[in-house]
Amino acid sequence: MTEVTKKGTPLSRGERLQIMLSGDELRQLDDFRYDYRCPSRAAAVRELLSRGMASVGRIFDRRRAAG
Repeated sequence: MTEVTKKGTPLSRGERLQIMLSGDELRQLDDFRYDYRCPSRAAAVRELLSRGMASVGRIFDRRRAAG
């Protein structure tokens, strides 16, 4: 099953990133996931990464990356 954006654009994934989280970090991630209705933990992490990058002036265009 291919993941798609809210507009229906297919997303392409080329790399895997593994991270370790504390129990508290995982609970906070799950809270964010449910509050913002992300379909998976990975989608929540991508959303948080995108927001964090935008907050420091590095805007990532997901449409161009899916490309």
